[in-house]
Amino acid sequence: MHPFSDPAFHIRWSTLTPAAVQPDIQASLAEAKENIAAICALHPDSLTYENTILALENATQSLNRAWGRLQHLDSVADEPEQRAALNRVLPEVSSFFSSITLNQELWNVIKAFANSAHVAQLSPIRRRHTEETVLDFLHSGADLAPDLKSRISEIDARLSQLTQQYGEHVLDSTNAWDVVITDAAKLAGLPDSARAAASANARSKGLGSDDSPAWRFTLQQPSMSPVMQHADDDELRKNIWTASVNVAAQGDFDNTSMVAEILDLRHEKAQILGHNNFADLTTQRRMAKNGTAALSFVEDLHQRISGQFHREYRELCAYKAEKTATPCETIEPWEFSYWAEKRRKEQFDFDDEILRPYFPVDRVMSGMFDLCSSLFNIDIRQIPTSYF
Repeated sequence: MHPFSDPAFHIRWSTLTPAAVQPDIQASLAEAKENIAAICALHPDSLTYENTILALENATQSLNRAWGRLQHLDSVADEPEQRAALNRVLPEVSSFFSSITLNQELWNVIKAFANSAHVAQLSPIRRRHTEETVLDFLHSGADLAPDLKSRISEIDARLSQLTQQYGEHVLDSTNAWDVVITDAAKLAGLPDSARAAASANARSKGLGSDDSPAWRFTLQQPSMSPVMQHADDDELRKNIWTASVNVAAQGDFDNTSMVAEILDLRHEKAQILGHNNFADLTTQRRMAKNGTAALSFVEDLHQRISGQFHREYRELCAYKAEKTATPCETIEPWEFSYWAEKRRKEQFDFDDEILRPYFPVDRVMSGMFDLCSSLFNIDIRQIPTSYF
């Protein structure tokens, strides 16, 4: 049994260990390759929707399940052994997925069915599925010359490695930074809930005691946001904001050169596939259709809101000047949330902290399930399990 690709509805998370990654992914890869080979071997006279388009959709089902679970764990429960296991299988998995739409034999089969009379007899959904599958191949370079296909495959493999490493650097850089406060005066303005969370965070790292309390703040949003919004200490807010905008921008986790390489490779790929730039490539089947339209939308939105933004900015500057009794020519990035929150409390009598007791996690979850049940006409029930 391969736990990562186990089709059971209830996922046994405790069995998804780093040791299981390589054998599970390899087994799923082997199965997917066999399924693809079976489609490639079809005789032209035997082609149907079921043994071509649908078979291709199902060919990687086991691999998608295994890889999806591993990617999910990488996102929510990163740890060294699991990360190492993921990176060991990443090149082969990336290469395989890239090879599907560049496989000439497979493309010949898909194209032959798509051009056959059978397609006209399909239901609208299946006909659309066929059209979208053909576009997947075409937009990925299925009709390119062999040498260009090879280059696309190389680019895709390198981009998979770079983007994975990029994400790891962001995560590691975020987790590496903290600030520990031992002077309670620096916590002025912070809600009790934020102080308690910072104290518990410090204790979890062996810092502070009843006699000598400490408060630890990180760049994680539940820790950072209350400081930026409520802390009276300007230097504390500036310290945290400066660290947040320098995540993965220096030291061992610097992504600067990596970003340049990613942009270069994306641009090269777009041009090989016949586009002026990567924006045109990624938007060709989206509502915007091309990068120019997407940029025009953003610029139009900016023009529409610019006036109101500057009015609100001037109002906030005036509020700060009034409260500090000093002229305000600008509001620094680490000041904006703080002064906006103070103004909101005073002028609009609205305080997030007052609402907090009305939204405990159990009530929020219950409300979310009730809403989903009402919207989608489904029944959600809690079922005790022993799978964890």
